[in-house]
Amino acid sequence: MSLHSLTPSAAQIFTVGYGNRTPEQLFDLVKSNGCGYLIDVRSSPYSRHHKQYNQQVLEQSSAEYGVKYLYLGEQLGGKPDTGQVDELGRADYGKMAQNPAFKEGLERLLKAAELAIPVALLCAELRPETCHRTGLIGEQLSRRGIQLVHIDEHGKLCVQSAVVQRLKTAQEDLFR
Repeated sequence: MSLHSLTPSAAQIFTVGYGNRTPEQLFDLVKSNGCGYLIDVRSSPYSRHHKQYNQQVLEQSSAEYGVKYLYLGEQLGGKPDTGQVDELGRADYGKMAQNPAFKEGLERLLKAAELAIPVALLCAELRPETCHRTGLIGEQLSRRGIQLVHIDEHGKLCVQSAVVQRLKTAQEDLFR
């Protein structure tokens, strides 16, 4: 595990990507980490290729697995509004973090952490370093002293700082 100073009391907000996982694999990961809530942070809660992850189907599956489903993609999604992109047209997480809706969604996560309610944030990408769960949500939670724990593409737990290091190492490797 790439846990780096993970303490059980700090592991309250997890993230997971569904990628090519089956719903059973996804919910096994969520439940094995003690999460009773699955918070969908996709801007658009639908999948063209994985219909089992469309919002209505996912909401029903969550109930069947004994997990509460909550959609917060309108607040915490990774697709920027007009004016929240950089000069190359990429999402500008700094600008997105200033959006009142984002701040409202983040407050809900902070409340869950304060109440020690373990939740899992769901998006499509398996690898946390390629998802806004790390660059946007994880960064903002870290700034507020909340330790985000990512369930990576192998089902392993990685704290936010370890995933950020994976990103930096990958970027450095490009220039070697």
